[in-house]
Amino acid sequence: MTRFFIVLLAAGIAVLQWQLWAGRTSWDRLRELEAQLAAQKRLNAELRAGNETLAAELYSLENRRDA
Repeated sequence: MTRFFIVLLAAGIAVLQWQLWAGRTSWDRLRELEAQLAAQKRLNAELRAGNETLAAELYSLENRRDA
C-alpha cells in the first residue's frame, strides 16, 4: 500500500513538473505573455496620446478657440 502512494506521489510530481516546463502554463508561455502584455501597453499608450490630442482639438472646435 505504501508503494502505491509513493508511485502516485511520484506521478503527481512528474505531471506538475511537465506542466511547469512544457505544458500550457510553462515558463516559456509566461515570458511570451509578458512580452505581449508589454507590447499592448505600448500600443495603448500611443492610442491614449492620440485620443488626448483629438479630445483637445474637439474641445477647441466646440469652444471656437484657434478654429
